[in-house]
Parts: sequence; C-alpha cells; structure tokens
Amino acid sequence: MRLAKLTPYATGVLAIGRVDRSEADDGLPVRSGPVVARISKGLALPGGTRDIAGLALRLPTISGEPWDLLMASSGGSGKWERRGPRPANDWHAADFSSLTPFQHGGGRWWVRARCATPIPVAGLSLGGIADALRRDGVEFALTQAPSGQDFRPLAWLTLHDIHQVITRDDEVDHHRLADLRPPDPRDAANG
Repeated sequence: MRLAKLTPYATGVLAIGRVDRSEADDGLPVRSGPVVARISKGLALPGGTRDIAGLALRLPTISGEPWDLLMASSGGSGKWERRGPRPANDWHAADFSSLTPFQHGGGRWWVRARCATPIPVAGLSLGGIADALRRDGVEFALTQAPSGQDFRPLAWLTLHDIHQVITRDDEVDHHRLADLRPPDPRDAANG
C-alpha cells in the first residue's frame, strides 16, 4: 500500500517513535521498527477546542517499502460510523480510522487506532499531547480488519520524541512525513 504523499494539517505535532508488531505474519505486513508520526487538528481550531483529530504514520513493512497511513477521528468502530470523519473531544477518546478500506493481498482492509495514554490536559489540545510526548511518551493501539470481519490487534505505537510542533502562526517549513526519516538505530549507540 502506498498512499499519496502526506502533507501536514495546519497545526500538529511531528513525532518519532517505534511500532511493535502484535503478532508476526497475521494480516497486514507491518513490521516492528522506527516510525514517524504526525498528530494533528484538521480544522486548526484553537486550544483544546473540539476538532477532527488526525494521525498520520509512516510504517515500516516486511518488504522494506514504508507505508504512509492517514487516519482521522471517526464516529466509532461500527461499519458505517468508521467511514466518516467526526470531531473528537479529546485525544484519549478519539477513535481514529483509515475512513476507507484499502487493498492488500486480494482483500480490503481497515486500520483503526486508539490513544492508550491518558492525556492530563482536557480537550483536544496540541500543547497537552506535546507535553505528554515530552514527559513519558504516548502509546496508541493499532488494530486491523479485513472488510466484514472483526478487528484484531496489529501493533503498539509508542511515540516519544517530538520533531516539531506547528501552530497556525508558526513561520516554518511544513514537513511531509515522506521527507522525514526516523533516526538510524545504529546512531543511538553513538549518542
């Protein structure tokens, strides 16, 4: 799967972390490894105001070619609810969905995500999620399902390093996930 190049929303947090595969060889060919992610607000509403939450990931795969996956807060996990974007009240309660299924291995697949880390700041605040990332990191549970079947675990996503926080007023170049690379694990041994 290769989705269109991901461009950031007007506001967001660009983070680096790791994805750990739940069960090898079960479903989608995502493998454990470093990941780049963007947590964003689709409408760029101020502060903790309710908004469409976004989660974009650059995932490592068994083939070595990364997948770009874009999810948005949806109406829930039901067959019809997961198909439409819906504003979220806070990061921890948002049900992220790929919104449309994608083709893989002759079937149509869905991916969902849910923040497993309580964010101490109320609402959908980018400052709150950035603080949680800086403090202890933020985890998301990723699940997968072929069309018409139940969701099952795919991976755990742990984000822990902030690359950039972009607000509407920032005068910085907006990076695409496709332009970023997670740090090489070999460099960690060298400091």
